[in-house]
Amino acid sequence: MPYTPSTFFTASGVYNAPGYGAASALHTYKTPDLLGAIMSGYFPDFFGFDPDRVRTDDVLMLITGDIRLFAFITSVAPVGLIAFSDFPGNLVTQSITTQSNEYTGIWALNQSVLIDFVKQGNECLMTFPSGFDTSIGGPFISFVSPVIPEVFPTVDFVVPIEVMDNSVSEIGHMLLKTDGSVKVFRLDAVPFSIGGTAGFPTQSIKIRTI
Repeated sequence: MPYTPSTFFTASGVYNAPGYGAASALHTYKTPDLLGAIMSGYFPDFFGFDPDRVRTDDVLMLITGDIRLFAFITSVAPVGLIAFSDFPGNLVTQSITTQSNEYTGIWALNQSVLIDFVKQGNECLMTFPSGFDTSIGGPFISFVSPVIPEVFPTVDFVVPIEVMDNSVSEIGHMLLKTDGSVKVFRLDAVPFSIGGTAGFPTQSIKIRTI
């Protein structure tokens, strides 16, 4: 989409207009566009503002559809940007992603769900919504699609979770494999009963990712 000046916040002259002087200002621009689309030829000269509002050597915080970063403004006519490349390597980045998926394996119809992933560095908190229905039997519940590649675990991961079989709560386990596939079993992999309500309640699991 084209540049939207209404989502560009110019910091110069906002808090202390007489004090802008030679100091660099920190501006903010938010857009659903991806970073690659806005780094060249996207912004008009002076970002569409008066020349004294945004200047060379100011700093621009970019909040784009795929990343958040700071950039130096190297030119304003035409606009030129260069992203900071000297941040400490130990800074932890965070991303939040939702995936549409389905549970299958023990019901007549699949259970459609939205799975949340909150990733901080190499750790990810996964939240799997509940899935219940009348069971037709089967050895396990599986996910139709693997989880998103960014959160594949470093090793096959087994987590104890609560499951329900024939309307009775019990301990089971969830298996997350390095290929992103997920399965839910009853204890000792006993098949689910036929005819009763079966599934599992909402589960939040933290794992180490690739």
